Parts: sequence; C-alpha cells; structure tokens
Amino acid sequence: MKMMVPPLTLTVVSLSNFRDEVLRSKDAVLVAFLHQGLGYKQQLEVVEHIAVSYGPALKVCVAAAEDLEVFSRMHQMTGTPAFLLFRQGKEQGRLLGESDEEWLLAFIDRSLYVTACQVPSLAERKERGAGKAYRLGRG
Repeated sequence: MKMMVPPLTLTVVSLSNFRDEVLRSKDAVLVAFLHQGLGYKQQLEVVEHIAVSYGPALKVCVAAAEDLEVFSRMHQMTGTPAFLLFRQGKEQGRLLGESDEEWLLAFIDRSLYVTACQVPSLAERKERGAGKAYRLGRG
C-alpha cells in the first residue's frame, strides 16, 4: 500500500520528535493517530480543516504511521483513529473513533475551554456581565 503524506499544514510526529513537538510545546497540540486504511483520507481531510480553522491557536499533528503501534501502547489507546489533545505537556482530552469536522471541533473547543479558563467568581461574573464567555477558540 502506498503511504499517503499528510498536507503541509500538519506536523508529522514520530517517536524521535514527539517530546519536542508535543510535550514541550507552549501551544495546545492536537495529535491525530490514524491508521492508513479505509477511512484514512477522509479523516486526514477533517484534521487538515481543523488546522486551518484554528490557525496558530492550535498546533495540529499526525502520528507517523510506522510508530502507531508504539504510540498506542504509550498512550493506552485501544484503536485508531484517536485524537489526543495536549497542553503544556499533559493530555487534556481524547476522542476515540472516526469523527467528522463538527464533532472534532466541539471536542477541541470543550477541551480548550475547560483547560484554558479560570472560572470567574460570582462578583467577577456580575461585574463583566452574565452570559459572557471567556475561551480560546477558532479565529
């Protein structure tokens, strides 16, 4: 089977660069673990759209195909596709199974919102106005 190359908007992470590209990144990082099989091209397109949607607010990576088995053991994943979201070297969330763009965007927004925000006190909420959202999201 011919290996498909991820688009230039995505960073390929392998065992040799995972620490530098993901764990030491100051940015939020989404890593897609995709088996190059039947739904690979479709899932890769979804991941590329995510990279474009978030721009520099989110670093988007695809795990190298040859390292998937080792990554699966390292991160205790039971299958692919899997999407892991990291911030400051720590896993913030994971989504297992095939995903469309809307579902993946919701997962990322929810994970970034929960991990990026401090919940303001009641006094701060009243001062700022009820119903205002404070979150990191797509540009």
